[in-house]
Amino acid sequence: MLLARDLIVENTAGREAGAAVALRSASKHSVFYRCEFKGYEDTLLADSYCQFYRECVISGTVDFIYGNAKAVFEDCLLLARAPLKGKHNVITAQGRDGPDGSLGFSFQNCRVTSQEDLNGSESETYLGRLWKNHSHVVFMQSFLDTIVHPSGWVAWNKTDGDVPPTVFYSEYGNTGPGANLSKRVPWLHVMDAGQAEHYTVKRFIHGDEWLNATGVVYQPGL
Repeated sequence: MLLARDLIVENTAGREAGAAVALRSASKHSVFYRCEFKGYEDTLLADSYCQFYRECVISGTVDFIYGNAKAVFEDCLLLARAPLKGKHNVITAQGRDGPDGSLGFSFQNCRVTSQEDLNGSESETYLGRLWKNHSHVVFMQSFLDTIVHPSGWVAWNKTDGDVPPTVFYSEYGNTGPGANLSKRVPWLHVMDAGQAEHYTVKRFIHGDEWLNATGVVYQPGL
């Protein structure tokens, strides 16, 4: 098990450097509490196994939370930054690529907003895009600021409308000006409470079985 708390990890390569990971996590059980991960493209690589992030701050531009872990982000602050001119922001790129997997990202009670260097009128921000054909991401009970594009989600290439039915992007009970579902992509799954419960700490990463030993607080259900 890996436990990190009260740390700041930053990749200082800059906006123009392209992919520049600040942190890669691949331990069997990873817990990050009150940490901050700062970068631009590919800031946080949640690479594999079960992971839990609580009260963390994560900033970036393109795919700034990506990987193929089974991860829950609870009470985290997600900060979009100004991308390169003519580019758009994507918060997540989850890499599940098989029909039998149970991997994915779950964001609960998080806040999606921007840093001061983001001009929301010029830079589009999306909750996620499909990195692999079974990409799996949910946002629930979170605050979505005005920066979130009305369509919410985007294909790997922005102009590509061909999205496989195996992709699962879903929302439940979000609030804020960016949470309006009326103009979301047609392939969005809108969950009910019963479905959303599956993506909580208790159900999705079986947190009751291993998180208590860390002493980190968590919300087990909705």
